[in-house]
Amino acid sequence: MNSIKFKIIFWFVLIGSVPAIGIGAYAIKQQSETLEQEAIQTQQKLLSQKLLEVNTFLQDIRFDLKEISRRFTLQNLIEAIPTQDQEEVEFWLEPVQEDFSRFAKIRQRYNVIQLARIDGQEIIHVNFDGKESKLVDSQDLPSVNGQSFFETIRALGEGQYAVLPLMAFDTKVSKESFRGPVIRFGMPLFTPGSQKVGVLVLTAFADHLLETFSDISNGNILLSDSDGYLIGHPDSQVRDNWVLHDKDEKLRHFLDQSLISKMFKRESGLITDHSEEIISFQKIVFNPQDTSDFWIGILSQKREDVLLSITQFRTRFIFIILTVVAIVVFAAMFFGNNLTRPLRKVVKLANSISNGELEVGRLNYTSKDEIGILAGTFDKMADTLRKNIFSIKDVAKTLFGSSTEISTAVQQQSAIMAQQSASITEITATLESLTTTSSQIADNSNSVVQISAEALEQSKEGMNSILEINKKMSQIAEENENSVHEIVELGQKSKEIGRVMEIINDIADQTKLIAFNAAIEASSAGEAGKRFGVVAIEIRQLAENVMRATREIENKVEETQQAINRLVINSERGAKRVDEGAQLATETLAKLEKLVNGAQSTNEEADQISYSTKQQKNATSQVFVALKEIQQGIHETFSAIKQTSSITDNLANSSKMLNALVGEFKFNKKKNQ
Repeated sequence: MNSIKFKIIFWFVLIGSVPAIGIGAYAIKQQSETLEQEAIQTQQKLLSQKLLEVNTFLQDIRFDLKEISRRFTLQNLIEAIPTQDQEEVEFWLEPVQEDFSRFAKIRQRYNVIQLARIDGQEIIHVNFDGKESKLVDSQDLPSVNGQSFFETIRALGEGQYAVLPLMAFDTKVSKESFRGPVIRFGMPLFTPGSQKVGVLVLTAFADHLLETFSDISNGNILLSDSDGYLIGHPDSQVRDNWVLHDKDEKLRHFLDQSLISKMFKRESGLITDHSEEIISFQKIVFNPQDTSDFWIGILSQKREDVLLSITQFRTRFIFIILTVVAIVVFAAMFFGNNLTRPLRKVVKLANSISNGELEVGRLNYTSKDEIGILAGTFDKMADTLRKNIFSIKDVAKTLFGSSTEISTAVQQQSAIMAQQSASITEITATLESLTTTSSQIADNSNSVVQISAEALEQSKEGMNSILEINKKMSQIAEENENSVHEIVELGQKSKEIGRVMEIINDIADQTKLIAFNAAIEASSAGEAGKRFGVVAIEIRQLAENVMRATREIENKVEETQQAINRLVINSERGAKRVDEGAQLATETLAKLEKLVNGAQSTNEEADQISYSTKQQKNATSQVFVALKEIQQGIHETFSAIKQTSSITDNLANSSKMLNALVGEFKFNKKKNQ
């Protein structure tokens, strides 16, 4: 008996435990490698995500720099600076200042916005403290000429920009007057004729960027510049007091120099051969125009922390293997105890029972070994079988009645599902109509966006036309003023001509008197003065002709002066009307600017409406698809209910057959009750 039992236990343990241990060891090896790769990839993804946030922050500043440099007001100010027309510069200076202040409030990330002429004199300086923007008075604006960052920008060409990070814990770098870490972007400004006239500088708060490299739950995350100085310090207290920090903070304080040298020679990578840590690193070029200057992000985590999931997995899997071995041993012992019973007597008695003879005798084996236990158990099984057959007969009757009731309930449920299917069909049709309407609304909203964009462009063209009219009116006023000065000078010269005519008239009058006296003297001289008398008469007639001519000239000069006076009055009226036209053009320009801003807002709202209608269309389509799936599900449920009805019918038939089969068994009912 014992030999059979131990053989069964041995073979059960051998067959069940050895494959479990082998498969478990292989699974531990494969899954450990997979988990190790996943842990390392998770670490690299975390660092890549952090650097992506940094790159996004820098990209936003570059976009803002280009966007504000293309503003309409700033472009007009840039065009006005080379003309040295102070009135024109002052005219555009105020809207640019307002534009800068509004831009700082909207973006909420710029500490200073500066605009300086190419000679280094600042003309706009806006400070922002995180809540309000403040414009520095023009009298307090300093010259930035000589500053290294300004000189760098001034040397750039069109379309280029410079970057100056004031964030690293490097005491050799001047932090200027900033209270916290900042990053500065600057670019030169050119007229449409490619004349360099100024520089634009945006100084952004870097706190949000450095928060990306703040403390993490496991390990250290660092951001360093190309010289090895930390930009974002892992200690929050040191990071918050970066200006007051009195010593250099470099990577060598946190990592071995050999690891630092290895990382700075590559763009990105992973260091896994360190005994205690796993290190991920990746470079980021914050200024694409100068790839020699870069930042490097580093994430170092303890090896045991990174591989913690692998250790936990191995522990759990070893426990599972031991549990499986224990279960196998228990099962072997259980089956070893039960398979050593007297099988032949059991088979004989089982054959009798299989023939329906439940009233056969009992084994009554009194031995306490495995055979006795098996015999006693089989006797009990026969008694239990008798009772169960009788109970099954009653259950068969009850099952037949219950299956009939289930069939009736299933038929009612089938009718309800048919009604629900019809309702879902109606809802689906209605929703399909709604989907079509949503598509039409989305198309119409796209048309509205296009019309709004066209209106915005036309408003901008109208504004440019008014600007051109304003310039032409200024030129007309200037030319009219020059004409008035020339006309006044002409009037003065005509008065001088009148005075000359008076002198000529006096001379002619005296000449006439002299000629008269000469004629008298000639007549008194007799024959000798006769010829002289003729000459005197001719001179007198010439003097009279001169006097008549001078009077005509004086009349013409007087008429000319009157015409000049009328022309001066008309010119002054024309100048006044030109000034009124220029003022009206300025007012029209302001109104058109408001109209352009309104058109811009309308265009943005139209874009939002178009986006919302597209979302509504997508949501309606999703609901339509969901209802289709529900309708399909109802059809499938309806089919399942029909199948269930068929099954209940089969169940009723089976209960009849079961009742008939139970009737084939022979036993004494009274004895078993």
